[in-house]
Amino acid sequence: MKPFGAEQVETMHWWIRNDERGAVLVESALVFPMLVMLVLGIWSVGRAYNVYLTMDHAAREAARFGAVNAETNWVDEVKAKAIAEASPSITLTSSDVCAALVDGPSGNPGDCLDGTDDPRLEKRGQVVITRTVPLDFLIFRLNVTLHARAVARWELGTA
Repeated sequence: MKPFGAEQVETMHWWIRNDERGAVLVESALVFPMLVMLVLGIWSVGRAYNVYLTMDHAAREAARFGAVNAETNWVDEVKAKAIAEASPSITLTSSDVCAALVDGPSGNPGDCLDGTDDPRLEKRGQVVITRTVPLDFLIFRLNVTLHARAVARWELGTA
């Protein structure tokens, strides 16, 4: 035999359980967009980091190529090498790549010069790749400019 009011308590527990199920649905609806935004943000930052690593590799290889090759059109050859090294992961244009052959202090620093005023510095090839990458989140987009710099010591003697 059940105590007095036991059936009413069981009925109340049934209603409470149903109300909790609705609360879980509402909480899930509130948390799900934030979770999607977090996952998209992680993916977008990872993609931007991959682009940066590709740019860094291309700049390093182009600077190394320029340090050991004395071409008549040195800047164009170094830019072409950087573009070729970045492909097919990212598409670079000649305007994304800056190459300079510097001897001693760079004097007036440009986009790809380091601006160092040390006259003891050796002749060197410098390459800078600049690219703007979008970071996509669920409801907004943030554009970030990435810079990859590389310097290689000139290895062909005086040129």
